[in-house]
Amino acid sequence: MKNLSLLVCLFVFFTGSLVAQTKNRDVVYLKNGSVVRGVIVEQTPGKQLKIEIIGDGVSVYPMDEVMKVGKEKLAKSAREDDALSSVLREGFITIVEGGYGFGVGEAPDLSNKIMLDVIPSWQFNSVFSCGLGVGIRRHVIENAFEEGTSEDMLFMPLYLQAKIHFDVALAPFIALGMGYAPLITELKKTATGPSTTQGCVLQEPHTFTAGFRGGLMIKPQLGVSFRVSPGIIASVSGVFESQALTAYIKNESSGEKLEHTIYLKALGIIAGVTF
Repeated sequence: MKNLSLLVCLFVFFTGSLVAQTKNRDVVYLKNGSVVRGVIVEQTPGKQLKIEIIGDGVSVYPMDEVMKVGKEKLAKSAREDDALSSVLREGFITIVEGGYGFGVGEAPDLSNKIMLDVIPSWQFNSVFSCGLGVGIRRHVIENAFEEGTSEDMLFMPLYLQAKIHFDVALAPFIALGMGYAPLITELKKTATGPSTTQGCVLQEPHTFTAGFRGGLMIKPQLGVSFRVSPGIIASVSGVFESQALTAYIKNESSGEKLEHTIYLKALGIIAGVTF
């Protein structure tokens, strides 16, 4: 939770540090042919006009010396040129992410994971996108069926992700994915127990099947994005991911089944690209 709190603090810091920038400035054309550029701070019809000139204070001009007043767009700064809107226009985008999660919670060793995702998305505007993600999660489970053995568990999460970020050069973002992560490796074992006697009746050996299956997952992210080329955005984020894993054992003779569900929780770091 300490790592998650740090990510929240970083997000608040970056959000609070963003300052709105003026993209237009006032232009005053004087009858003597001079042109004054700045920000009009006061204008009294028929009397005078006050304009603040950057680096030169406030100048006052009588209205009978003013020919006209207009506006002009400022040339884009390098910061504005790097804004994400230069890449994130309305339409189809692809997000590719990879990272590693460190297990926390009730089964930390089992919850360590390698994460790979591809998230085709629709960009509604320069701030919001929504897409359908598909990925791979690799876990290692120790002593699943026998002591001293280990098994790879591969999940393929399918989830819906919504993402919101700010349209600036170093853009904080928040994303939330929710879906289902089925287990794509077969992890089950069938064994036959010994025969037993009850009274004078010999009971046939029982056949049991033990195994695992996947379940629901949730994936909130908090991070920053930045443009690295005219058509590509890179991102670094912290993620908390939780997915259900159910262990079961079934008596094939009677059909009786016992189940136990745990949640594989991990805090991780993810690097991604959007194009």
